[in-house]
Amino acid sequence: MELRYCHYPYPVLSPFNNDMENSSFDVVFDENSIISKIDRTIFKIKFELENETLLTMIENEEAYFLVHVECPSTMKKFGFKTYEEEFTFSIENNLLDRSIEINFLVLSNIKLDKYTNIDAHDDYKGIDFIINKAEILAHTLTKKIDIEKEYELKRADSIFELAPAEKSLAAPMSIDISDDLIKVIIPQEHYEKVNQLLNIDEATNSILIQYYYSSALMYSLCDIRNRFDDGSIIDLENLVWYQSIKYHLSQLDKEISDLNFEEIPEITHLLLKDSMKNSLLTLEKILEKED
Repeated sequence: MELRYCHYPYPVLSPFNNDMENSSFDVVFDENSIISKIDRTIFKIKFELENETLLTMIENEEAYFLVHVECPSTMKKFGFKTYEEEFTFSIENNLLDRSIEINFLVLSNIKLDKYTNIDAHDDYKGIDFIINKAEILAHTLTKKIDIEKEYELKRADSIFELAPAEKSLAAPMSIDISDDLIKVIIPQEHYEKVNQLLNIDEATNSILIQYYYSSALMYSLCDIRNRFDDGSIIDLENLVWYQSIKYHLSQLDKEISDLNFEEIPEITHLLLKDSMKNSLLTLEKILEKED
């Protein structure tokens, strides 16, 4: 939610008015304040408040700093309360997507029957105000931040999803890359057998990578190359599987926009090399059990 001009019935330290004199409220918050991890995003905040009354209230826990985070894409909202000028918090990555809006506020922690602020404009001098708990006493401009997640490509189910076909397939497998996960669609009877195998031993997941997911990854890499050529790559850029591949290619010192068809088999192997190794180990264990 983006904060806009609002007329309050009491003095508020706001960028939209001049209710306060010799006062300011801002935060130290830039690209260096956001740390992207595999599973969560960490935010480091430093509040810069200059207003004697509000600082005293926060020190006495009569008021507090609040960071309000909202992600329009996931429709999730978060509130983080603190009395400290320097504050760190984190949010799980699966709750965030694309961009967030952050508001920094000072809220009342108690009901005040006679609120005054010594730095209030002369228009408010000599007037007491009733302030209810959790009402806004100060706020900054809303900050809009693009979220860059650190994606991983470790397990087969990190960017792939195996799904049964809703009707008979002419081919033994089809691939859908229009959503956040690469969907590998197989006949219903095959899907049921795969689930039976996974219930027996989760280690067979690594073998599935070789059987299904390596082909799906190769298909997806070819599609990426084609889309860079025809200009339709924008349709994939916000998808989780695309960002995951892009991130891991960068770890190999490769730019996703520079993919060429000749190297796609090699890149597929490099991206899934740990899973390929695990599939061999799984087969080895199966043979040992038979012996």
